[in-house]
Amino acid sequence: MKTFQFQILRFLPDRVNGEFVNVGLMLFDPKGKELLGRVIHTTTRVHALFPDVAGRQLLTHLKETEYRIENVAKQLKTELQFEHLDNLDAISKVILPKDDSALYFTETKSIVDVDANAAFGDLFERLVNAHLHQDEFHRFDDREVWSHVYRKYFEKHGVVNKLQHHTIKTSGDQFTFEYSIKNEIWHCFEPISFDLSRPDIIKNKVYKWWGKLHELRENNEEFKVYLLAQMPKSNKQLVHFIESKLNVTKPHKHKNFSEVLNEVEAEKVIEEIKEHL
Repeated sequence: MKTFQFQILRFLPDRVNGEFVNVGLMLFDPKGKELLGRVIHTTTRVHALFPDVAGRQLLTHLKETEYRIENVAKQLKTELQFEHLDNLDAISKVILPKDDSALYFTETKSIVDVDANAAFGDLFERLVNAHLHQDEFHRFDDREVWSHVYRKYFEKHGVVNKLQHHTIKTSGDQFTFEYSIKNEIWHCFEPISFDLSRPDIIKNKVYKWWGKLHELRENNEEFKVYLLAQMPKSNKQLVHFIESKLNVTKPHKHKNFSEVLNEVEAEKVIEEIKEHL
């Protein structure tokens, strides 16, 4: 697992009322000197929020910002004078100097993930795409998958109050599952949404979890991971891809170490666990 820095690009047309919309993202790997960035390419949602905004002018500024990100990304790899740019704060000041412009980068935050592309795809979906399309048909995020879809089955079978945090350590990292229950072994439940707007974002999220699960399965502790999934609608190919990657077996064992569950399967698992409590 690696630590990456990221900043959100925001559009704030009126600093008095403070309303903004997320319009881009930038992510940096300090060790590998890898910089990734992307902006939105349509202003439909921005216009819905701010009807008086000059859409073409905003798109021009966004494209210029994206071009600068791409240019700096190349220079970080090839030009010695850019060696001093070793953190995202320094990089964003070069790309978009702080002034009274309606476009600005937020403060730098960190994220841990298996690789830069997986981290970037997941963040862009959650922080930019979801932000832009919140008035369209609703897609649950991971927490909403728990609260709106799966929690009711744990409540129905009277085990929701028995759930607790459980942390599993590996040689290189540690992972905490918020919804876990001990029944001979630890059963760790992770709500996760694959009902995202684009197939490439879904695949990035799958690869991210594939990396986590393969790290976790090296632990000698007896436990099982259940992914409480919200699957993509009307895309059987993607559903098969998700299940084939994330139904993982332990080395030298035939039983699944992790399983992707739908609602019916999850309720059966909960019933079985309850019987042996």
